[in-house]
Amino acid sequence: MGFNIFKNNYLSRVSGEGFKTTKETVDFIVDNYVSSVAVPGLVIAGEPLLIEGMKLAVQEVFDSGQPPTAIEAGLSAAIVAYWTPAIFTGGFATLPTLTLPGFPGAPTVGNIPEQANSVEEFVDGLIGMFEMHLSTVIFGHLTSTPLVGITSPIYGGQVP
Repeated sequence: MGFNIFKNNYLSRVSGEGFKTTKETVDFIVDNYVSSVAVPGLVIAGEPLLIEGMKLAVQEVFDSGQPPTAIEAGLSAAIVAYWTPAIFTGGFATLPTLTLPGFPGAPTVGNIPEQANSVEEFVDGLIGMFEMHLSTVIFGHLTSTPLVGITSPIYGGQVP
């Protein structure tokens, strides 16, 4: 689906029926994120459970009324967990990075503004967080060089 569509769908929802609960907001963000990063040949082992776990983690942060930095930390950490078991066609698996041993990428900070002046600024922060994290996900295989940049299934598939 891509993040431009994510943004348009979010803005359309806010200007239309809106979100009645934080659960609706979290479900929308997580479900649309997952749709945005769907790439043929990419399998997330245990995906339904990971999606539910992501929703629960983010819901907890939203319900606590914490500031945007906590929202980003919670959502970002849930996204890291989501990508950990990812496998791409041919047996390419996510590789741990030096930023957080054992995980593909690391939670991001500083993308969601503390005081957004508009819904668009908030959703741009979400997308900035998504893109920052995806840029750290590397797929590797014992018999090949890592898939990064344009060869990455994420960016090669034109997700962002």
